[in-house]
Amino acid sequence: MADYLFIVPGYSDEDFSFVPLRDLLVHEGLYDKDKIKSIEYASLDDQVGYLDFADKFDDIYNKFIKEHPNTPNTRIDILAHSAGSLVVRAWLYMRRTRQKQRKQPIDVPVDHLFLFAPANFGSDLAKIGMSALNAVRITFTKMSPSTLEGNKDLFEVGKRVLEGLEPASPTQWDLSIGDLHKETYFGEHDSTGQCCFPFVFAAGKYNKNLESFLVSNLQKDGTDSIVRIAGTSLNTRMCTLRVISDSSQHQIEWDNEFIDGTQNRRKYEEIAFAIYGQYDHSGIINTEDVYVASKWKPFELFKKAKEINTPEDYKKLARKFSELREEHYIAPKRNKKEEGIFQQFFFKLIDDTEQNVSDFFIEFLVYDKDTKSCNKSLTEKFQRLFTNEDQVGSKTNFHIHSVDRSHRVLMLDITAIGGFVKNNLNTNNQICLKVTAKSPYNGVNFPPSEFVIHSEFVIFDKNSEPNGSIFLFSEFTTTLVHIIIDRNMEEKILREGDFQQGG
Repeated sequence: MADYLFIVPGYSDEDFSFVPLRDLLVHEGLYDKDKIKSIEYASLDDQVGYLDFADKFDDIYNKFIKEHPNTPNTRIDILAHSAGSLVVRAWLYMRRTRQKQRKQPIDVPVDHLFLFAPANFGSDLAKIGMSALNAVRITFTKMSPSTLEGNKDLFEVGKRVLEGLEPASPTQWDLSIGDLHKETYFGEHDSTGQCCFPFVFAAGKYNKNLESFLVSNLQKDGTDSIVRIAGTSLNTRMCTLRVISDSSQHQIEWDNEFIDGTQNRRKYEEIAFAIYGQYDHSGIINTEDVYVASKWKPFELFKKAKEINTPEDYKKLARKFSELREEHYIAPKRNKKEEGIFQQFFFKLIDDTEQNVSDFFIEFLVYDKDTKSCNKSLTEKFQRLFTNEDQVGSKTNFHIHSVDRSHRVLMLDITAIGGFVKNNLNTNNQICLKVTAKSPYNGVNFPPSEFVIHSEFVIFDKNSEPNGSIFLFSEFTTTLVHIIIDRNMEEKILREGDFQQGG
């Protein structure tokens, strides 16, 4: 069991925010004060990003190992808050990748990973983070030299960090594919025989503050005033939609989540995930409750999590996390029409040459199977569930990344969708996902004509799912949807010549 705890703060935060929590953990005998370290990084430097932080974190950990040659266990525990989660995950994935590339011994450096209100899938706050207003706020706010270190321009806000923190960022997509759906520390079948035990403590209270006033998405139910709750969980799923020229060959393929060639799951079937509705994003780690163990609601689960040292015990505790989430947060919502239960979908669109496609939009349509046509009335009702106002055509809950438009996210109230299915659909109806894309290149297009492709995937068929369940939906999770579309090229792009003049 790890003796050392490294604390990693979020964007533009500092270690003093964690002093009450550190003192509580010391007072309760979970860690010695001299074995709790803070990791500070230049999150306000416009020139650096998460890979830079990961690289430096690796240097810090390697130095830690060298400084403790006689310590039998140099594995560490980590407590990260908000964007600190992305820093830690980027480091773990980079370390494993490097060790494999360099043919070095593989290790699992983290024993217990405690993630509080983690921004695993970004924050809408990044929208105002890159603004001139935030640059002024940061410049004239007293911060320690370590936080501002590297800022040659006092008005820097950490542009690359915020681009990675913005919802639907390529950083989040690449990291999640890598550490959750390819090579992951978060399972019981690691080749080293060691385990990393991850625990997510999400906040569930949203308050109207300055940030939420400036960014409407932060005022919504389903957020903790800074991040989307569905984007805190590591219980992701992933599917690939393949759009082939012959529409009868369209395919949907789910990641089976097994290690190649085995029946062993790549990651835990359920990663421990609790939601505390009494705390907002900052309050979960910095509130008056933190001064007293009996008042700080996450303490009992945190203490039990610290004691976990086997996969079997981890799975049992993960169920406790799930029970708490259901009993104290989700169940009360089911009886409140004004509150929702949410899921986030993260889309990335490429063509079959693996080039990103930026010009596209996604729709959900209701079809009548007997006529094989769109039911316009039901579709309009269904599409209202995707809007902020009760009218078709208003702003939807899609967020398109500001730098790479091939990445975008959609947050849905799946309770409302379940109600729609129950009250409006019959066995003659299907809900389909439709993608319309356009190529930016002359001579390259997506069939059929007019440079668009219309691809439809059935995501709900009441005839085959009589209980009204929708296989694509899962409460407070993020589903990664990788869309790959076929494309056609005109002969002028490349053709066979015959050595004739002008040929």
